[in-house]
Amino acid sequence: MLVCSLQSYFSRKNYSPIYNKHMKKQNKIKKQEIKDHEKSQKNNQMECFQSIAELLPPNCIHNIIDHSFDGIAVFHYTGKIVYANQTILDNTGYSIRDVVNSRVTSFFYASDLKKNLTLWEKNKTVPVAQYEIKVKCKNGSFRLFLCHQNLIQTPERNLYCIVFKDITKQQELIEEKEFSQNIIESSLNIIVSTDKNRRIIWFNKAAQASLGYSKSEIMGKLVYEICADKTEVDRIIKQIAAHEKFIGEILLIRKNGEVFPSLLSASVIKDQNGNINEYIGSFRDITNEKNVEKKLTEYRINLEEEIEKRTIQLKQATRQAEIANHSKSEFIANMSHELRTPMQSILGFAKLGIIKSQRRNTKKLNEFFNDIHTSGQRLQLLLNDLLDLSKFEAGKIIYQYKQEKLSVLITKAINGLSDLIKERAVQILYQEPEFNDTAVIDTHKTLRVIHYLIANAINNSDQKDQVAIILTRDNDWFIITFKDKGKDPSKEDLLNFFDTFSGKNANASNSDSSGFGLAISQKIASDHNGKIWAEQNPEGGTIVQFQIPHHR
Repeated sequence: MLVCSLQSYFSRKNYSPIYNKHMKKQNKIKKQEIKDHEKSQKNNQMECFQSIAELLPPNCIHNIIDHSFDGIAVFHYTGKIVYANQTILDNTGYSIRDVVNSRVTSFFYASDLKKNLTLWEKNKTVPVAQYEIKVKCKNGSFRLFLCHQNLIQTPERNLYCIVFKDITKQQELIEEKEFSQNIIESSLNIIVSTDKNRRIIWFNKAAQASLGYSKSEIMGKLVYEICADKTEVDRIIKQIAAHEKFIGEILLIRKNGEVFPSLLSASVIKDQNGNINEYIGSFRDITNEKNVEKKLTEYRINLEEEIEKRTIQLKQATRQAEIANHSKSEFIANMSHELRTPMQSILGFAKLGIIKSQRRNTKKLNEFFNDIHTSGQRLQLLLNDLLDLSKFEAGKIIYQYKQEKLSVLITKAINGLSDLIKERAVQILYQEPEFNDTAVIDTHKTLRVIHYLIANAINNSDQKDQVAIILTRDNDWFIITFKDKGKDPSKEDLLNFFDTFSGKNANASNSDSSGFGLAISQKIASDHNGKIWAEQNPEGGTIVQFQIPHHR
């Protein structure tokens, strides 16, 4: 107050030169006082160091510094390293020879250090500073240190000391935590973390967007705020605490009250003593999946009902078809038996008429009776085949298997068709095989198939055509091929070739085929585990092949 008053007084009286002179004197005194105080502090410091040096031997002080938990390096203001303790050597992998008398910039990389070195070279002083710095290790890796640097003034020269604290692991943990937090924050799933008291301590962006809460609204609140069923939450937390994890469904509730299903994957974070510190859970909205699952369930139920309905209809239709087929077979069988009796009488009387007419030498009457007998034979053949066909369909045919040569059956069939061969004037080309053609077959029924197939080839041929019959062997199979050069079959003809009332069966018009021969042949082949098929002959006409196994 006195100085201010004097300043005001001299200013008013225009005595400022006197006042300025006074102030200069005062400042000079103050500067001297500061210098004296600093000198006194330095002297006290030196006395303290001398006292410590007297109390502790030099070797003891060296051991204390060398075994410090922190790294310590001393260097000249020019940047040349004078000393490095054992801790910093252990952390970097260098030896004392590698470090001492080397420049500090060979090991330490930081803009702050380079900046300070520039100041040191200019001003020969260094401020007290604290900063982070990377140190290059001998193996090429880097470690991060927190450094505290200061000036050590000695009578001979100024030295600079840096105390290094290794914070590499702490920095790695920080970076790892930041990386994990970034992943969690950018996740599309709702991620919520709570403390052991179930209060929310983490709420990622997806959680904010999906649930409608901001961080400021939800942080510190109990996790029940976002769950629809409190008892379910308690049950899940107990399970997590017991097993350290949980995967299952839970209902979440948005800020607007909307409830939706989610799939929760939760775990715990423990402290060093194994106590639970946090619960962390990842929730995935499964509303769409539930809707799809619901629709699929409804569709599956409807489909099962439709399948059951159609199955019942199919069973009914199958049953009706079986009844109709059985009725048809029984009708055919009954009609065949009913027609066979009068047919036998017709044939008998026709034969008797032929004998009587021959005795009386009535040529015209003899021709009439011959026509009656021939037509009766054809009708009898038709009735026999019709009866056999009904037996095949009813599964009442009995087979008697034995060994027989197929070549013998082929010869018998050719001889049995000699009249038809002469009538059609066709040439049969057949050569007996040189290999053993014995097969286990029903002789009578197999002969019947061969008979039908040769008759079909003859009927399909023109006058004076050739019919080729070839017997071959292919591993466990015998194949009999029948080739004619008659009319080329259409695709529809080949498709319906063995149908009972269409194709070739409907066109038979000779005494050696009733019209059902090919259908009967196919059933006999199938019952022998063989097959028959037809295809177009490249040379014109049709090729029919009958395949049958060696053994049953």
